[in-house]
Amino acid sequence: MNIYELTGYALELMELLDAEEIDEQTVHDTLESIGADEKIDSYCKIIENYKNDISGIDEAIARLKARKERAEKNVERMKQALDGFMQAIRQDKAKTKLFTISYRPSSAVEVLDESLIPEKFIGPFRGRYGCRLSA
Repeated sequence: MNIYELTGYALELMELLDAEEIDEQTVHDTLESIGADEKIDSYCKIIENYKNDISGIDEAIARLKARKERAEKNVERMKQALDGFMQAIRQDKAKTKLFTISYRPSSAVEVLDESLIPEKFIGPFRGRYGCRLSA
């Protein structure tokens, strides 16, 4: 008997108890005979297993988020290092067997409120190629 069937059966017993057709001891004995306690124990064990799974999943998510953040910082750090190298050798373009990198000049714009621009769009390229942030 599953928990839904047990619930329906228990509701019927409660109706009989409320109508005073049976007593509490009969309700208790009947629920015991159909294995209600074992079903409760089983459900509680399963719930605990799910809680442990959730805890493990939360830990894995935290580890993966930290790993992702480290990877993003490494990418940014390496881009900045590459930018510094390109500036040091005064090159706007480099071509290797695997990659081609280059800078592309953009149109000059006047920015009236720098605080409205997310930092990720400014980064290490602040002030390059005629783009100036005005106060």
